[in-house]
Amino acid sequence: MRNYFITALEFLLVFLVSPIVGIIVVFISSILHLSIDVENMLMYIAAFILLGVFLYRLTKRHQLNQIIFATAIPIVFILSSLIPDKAPSTIHTAKYEYTFGVPLPFITVHSESNASFLLQHVSFHHSFGINAFPFLLNVIIVYFVMMYIRKVFVRRHKPISISS
Repeated sequence: MRNYFITALEFLLVFLVSPIVGIIVVFISSILHLSIDVENMLMYIAAFILLGVFLYRLTKRHQLNQIIFATAIPIVFILSSLIPDKAPSTIHTAKYEYTFGVPLPFITVHSESNASFLLQHVSFHHSFGINAFPFLLNVIIVYFVMMYIRKVFVRRHKPISISS
């Protein structure tokens, strides 16, 4: 029970530290006169580093299978880029809002092009939003699905020993 409480506190700490890191990135980029695109990229890098540290500590504390957990992260990104958005929301007459993510949407793209796949929107001219909480839930869901598949596969292919 104590480990779950510490994990919940670390999770809250990540979301309390993230805005502070964002403020620091905005301050540094205004001093260095960086463009808004570079500033956004630095914010995403800082957010994913914080999330990575949290996920690393989570796998160590709860003895999660690190190989399967590390495989679940790219699987979530690959599935999100391959599965199209079924119905974009119209923000303006020529602007659309697309949401990507499997099973929970965690990437939001505001774009003027009417394309439904994520890779068609990869550009510095579109505004992106990545929500870390649904991303983390997606990774955890994919992790448990992969663990279940592994458990079924290992059970099915166990060698049968014949004793006389």
